[in-house]
Amino acid sequence: MKQFARKWYVAEEKAVNSLRFNFEKTLTYFDWPPDTWKKIRTTNILEREFREVRRRIKVFDNSFNDQNSLLRYGNSIFDNLNNHYPAKSYTH
Repeated sequence: MKQFARKWYVAEEKAVNSLRFNFEKTLTYFDWPPDTWKKIRTTNILEREFREVRRRIKVFDNSFNDQNSLLRYGNSIFDNLNNHYPAKSYTH
């Protein structure tokens, strides 16, 4: 870990600090059987949706007329995601 931190600290300070203080937590992934890894790697569905909204809004940059138009666009994205999200169960 020390060698990794020395190599990457300047280029990726935040990532190195995150690993330095949370490294053990990143390894809990391997406590599960390999056939479940694909299912558990995307457990934070809500964060993934927020990332998608940010990605779509970024395309428009400052093109919105006002805050209400931005909110309407964001709400329409969430509405679309909610209505078309795959109905899979990842609890087994």
